[in-house]
Amino acid sequence: MAVVSAVAAASDTDSLDMDPLYESVDIEALDSLVTPRRAVVGDLHLTFEYQGYEVTASSCGSIKVKPLHASTSSAAEDD
Repeated sequence: MAVVSAVAAASDTDSLDMDPLYESVDIEALDSLVTPRRAVVGDLHLTFEYQGYEVTASSCGSIKVKPLHASTSSAAEDD
């Protein structure tokens, strides 16, 4: 639910109007990878696309959301 809520907030969309998260990522795998674990050294990150956004979820509990179309090539701007 945290991923859906984060993307809904970023896109100013009602979460009920969004595609189900399971169509973009295996929800059970997501839960198992980003659940905090004491035995794991370091932080695990999982990045995937959902609703036109790149989502990065980490085992420390953070979720980062950025639009897929936001990046532009600086090399193209220099020409």
